[in-house]
Amino acid sequence: MRITLGQARYLLVICRLQGRDRTMTKIAEELKVSKPSVTSMINTFGEKGLAKKSPVLALTAQGKAIADKIMNIQSVISAYISREMGITEEEADNDALVLMFEMSERFLTGLIKKIETDAARAKLRDFGGHAYLSSFQGILSDGIYEIPFKLLRKGDGRLSMGDKGFMHPAKLVVADGCGIISLRAVPLKHRTLQGYVLKGRLAKLYYWNGENYAQALEEKDTYSFPVMNMHWNYDEEKGMDFGMMHIKVRASVGVVNMPESFADLAIYLEAKTFFQGFFSRTG
Repeated sequence: MRITLGQARYLLVICRLQGRDRTMTKIAEELKVSKPSVTSMINTFGEKGLAKKSPVLALTAQGKAIADKIMNIQSVISAYISREMGITEEEADNDALVLMFEMSERFLTGLIKKIETDAARAKLRDFGGHAYLSSFQGILSDGIYEIPFKLLRKGDGRLSMGDKGFMHPAKLVVADGCGIISLRAVPLKHRTLQGYVLKGRLAKLYYWNGENYAQALEEKDTYSFPVMNMHWNYDEEKGMDFGMMHIKVRASVGVVNMPESFADLAIYLEAKTFFQGFFSRTG
């Protein structure tokens, strides 16, 4: 399925707007276009199976997957442009999106790989020779991967409520045999037994480095940290190996900071390359 630059802009805005803000009028204001133009594009998305208007306007699972993929690649290029050229985040986001649809597949893939692996090597430099730094040698070659994961309640292996507080899958960058994993936080809603809806999001994330809990690097709702002290296990139901790391998180609900909680991060080696599925949808 071919997605144009213009369609990508619509997908990103629809994906970003939440609840009552996701209206034709608000989309038109965000993109500085007319309401009939928005209606026409939404109809096009409906024909492509990317969006639905009933009962409320929303992206389909396919539309959300494409929007997430575009957003992930855009964020890598945007952060690099902003950091290296000193331009504003808004300008960098726009320039990155335009470049994504103008570059060849080979150039874009090479650029992202260089940006990500160079950044990973810089982050890992402080951990060189660390006894608890996990190795992917013989498991995954250097590169950028999407990794399925589960956030489990520490000790009992059941799925944690906090699992819904992250975008799936995670991103794993392997450089010189070691890895940096990145989790993107998303707003979290929870309905209590009394029927109240609590809204929150991740405030801090810490990872166990074999000696103590260290704070993950936060950048635009994305938390990155080296893969350390990972223990390998076997999932009989899935029939595959998975790695387990200990993390500690603190969430906020409104203006209230919740108590810290401990969890196990299970990552599965159903690795797909970071670009898998992107070019077939945009080329």
